[in-house]
Amino acid sequence: MLHLSQNKEMKFTNPKFHLSLYKDFFSLIKNPKFERRRLLKKEIIKSILSLLILNLAIKIVTVIIANEFIGISTKVIERGTESFSKPVFAIILVLISPLIEEIAFRLSLKFKPLYFSSSVTILSYYLVNKIIYNISNFDYQTDFLTRITISFVLGLIAYIISHKNKTHFELFWNKHFGLIFYSLALVFGFVHILNYDLSLKVALLSPILVLPQLSSALIYSFIRIKYGFIYSLATHIINNSLVLVSVFN
Repeated sequence: MLHLSQNKEMKFTNPKFHLSLYKDFFSLIKNPKFERRRLLKKEIIKSILSLLILNLAIKIVTVIIANEFIGISTKVIERGTESFSKPVFAIILVLISPLIEEIAFRLSLKFKPLYFSSSVTILSYYLVNKIIYNISNFDYQTDFLTRITISFVLGLIAYIISHKNKTHFELFWNKHFGLIFYSLALVFGFVHILNYDLSLKVALLSPILVLPQLSSALIYSFIRIKYGFIYSLATHIINNSLVLVSVFN
């Protein structure tokens, strides 16, 4: 559904702009619905910048709590730079990971057989890596062709089933959109607990440790729903670029 915004254009420096945006954001979280909003590109960019600031604030607070008060820090940068050169890791962090994760967790928020099967393919790859092989998603040596083949076969099956039963899937998406929205956001958030060295302490504190990823998931989902997939992907790339700059600066 396309929602035409009737709000008057407000400057980025106007607090009412941010308050109105955050009101819409939390309204969507409270009652998820797939309603596209038609805005000028400059208005979309302003909204994305505002949401990035919100996300950055949440991330900074969480990192301070985790590092200073809990004594736990993420290992994802260390593992990445150990496995890849800095230029390759930068490409993975800024371009490849956002694209893969947005296809997996945001593309199929709008149901289409191709979107759904694409998400299933990548999620299957994650599951095969962790459940069957217990290896990193970026391990390209251990039976890589087999893992890719299994994932694509499962994705193809998902496409055939969803295309054949397209009406039933569409009805399910419309009726249970909230369940789909929350499930994808929660899985995206908690899968990032693997960025830490797993322990009982990490498991118990996981809701705090993955709070930045949970907030990111909700923000990316909001942007994907309201403005489109390309904008959620762009926001994810910008967010990861800021992480890269903060680490390598």
